Amino acid sequence: MKYIASALIFCLFSEASFANTLIIGDSHVVGPFGENLHKYFNEVAQENVRTVGLAGGTARSFTDSSAAKRTLSYGFADRQNDRQKIIPGGTKATAPLLSALLDETKPQRLIVELGDNFADYKSPTPQSDKAVVAQVKQITETLTKGKFSGSCYWVTPTWTDKVGSKPYYKSNERLARVISIIKTEVEPRCRVIDSTRDIGVTEKDIRTTADGLHFDAKNGAKWARGVANRIREIEASPATSRAKNPLGTK
Repeated sequence: MKYIASALIFCLFSEASFANTLIIGDSHVVGPFGENLHKYFNEVAQENVRTVGLAGGTARSFTDSSAAKRTLSYGFADRQNDRQKIIPGGTKATAPLLSALLDETKPQRLIVELGDNFADYKSPTPQSDKAVVAQVKQITETLTKGKFSGSCYWVTPTWTDKVGSKPYYKSNERLARVISIIKTEVEPRCRVIDSTRDIGVTEKDIRTTADGLHFDAKNGAKWARGVANRIREIEASPATSRAKNPLGTK
């Protein structure tokens, strides 16, 4: 039944003109969330999909000209349709530049999942808010410079059910603030998928692992399914299908 439901969820994607989807993000994209979102677009919607995740990654990890500043050792995934390259934590991996990924994949749909790593959950200050603004601008400025004209979605972080857990000290109060900033800064360049409001997943619906931030296979799939549903709803709407540039890209 689960697979039948997934097929039904994505049947409307066949009516869209999307051929290539690019997904980038942090450890969530490396893990179950990214794995499942990739499968939904590749296996069910039958699109060409490239998914790149760098654990610990921020916007800077995909935009800084210095390869050293795009290199971390917490885990990396690069999935291209049915092939994937996984580098486990403990081994250095370098995220490709977003500009290069756009040139290579020429996506009609870009999905960005970032936020937890620049939220500054433990001890936020007014400077922390400015840092969030700067992170978002690194992505939007790259899209503008590259004249990206496809649909863009920014998927925000979602709830924690273990507030204050070490080592991330995630707070739902701070999460709400970060999501508010992301919405202000990224729209209308990208459509924000608010993972606390838009995807049918509430605080009681999702469970993190012991660190209060990451998700196991079941909960990661639940998050990915909710995001995919929301994108389907947006793209199936008459207003979106009629508009030449429905998401306000410049």
